[in-house]
Amino acid sequence: MSDNKNEGPAGLIILDVRTREEHERSRISNSVNIDFYENNFKSNVLKLDRKKTYIVYCLTGQRSSEAIHAMKEAGFKRLYKLKGGILRWKSEGLPLEE
Repeated sequence: MSDNKNEGPAGLIILDVRTREEHERSRISNSVNIDFYENNFKSNVLKLDRKKTYIVYCLTGQRSSEAIHAMKEAGFKRLYKLKGGILRWKSEGLPLEE
């Protein structure tokens, strides 16, 4: 396990691309928040380690799809989208921090 509190086993990072306000209301535990709608989204993404594996989520899946596209263009290779976003996560009864 990593010393980074936002990193899971084997360098797995959960990336929330919703707004800061959405992230503060409820989020998947230990997720990192980078708002897709912010002007500095791409520059913030470039600060991330391209060698890590990222699970990217938003509310329903639209923003995460666009974020993954931008991340692939920036050289990220191991990217996975949380299908259905946090709404599906919640509907499945999975845990959230609120």
